[in-house]
Amino acid sequence: MSHEQVAQIIYKEAKRVGYVVEQHKSGSTNSVYYTLHDGKFSLHFRVSDHATNKNVITLRLDRNNSLDSAVKFVKNRIKDLATRELKLTLGL
Repeated sequence: MSHEQVAQIIYKEAKRVGYVVEQHKSGSTNSVYYTLHDGKFSLHFRVSDHATNKNVITLRLDRNNSLDSAVKFVKNRIKDLATRELKLTLGL
């Protein structure tokens, strides 16, 4: 699984639900940071081939993760953003 394959999944799934995606490549590592926006709210996550000590949700690109696990990861991030929006809108 490559960064390009994961990026295609991210953009496809975000487009499906109407979210905007921002992509930022790290200048010093092989990490790519993504931000999903729905207009009011946003959610950040990272795709990388190495671990980090930062408090960022991360999908690791290694031999233990499949393309199916990447799809699940992305769909879960989209659900996280939808849940965050709903809770904040309802004042929960």
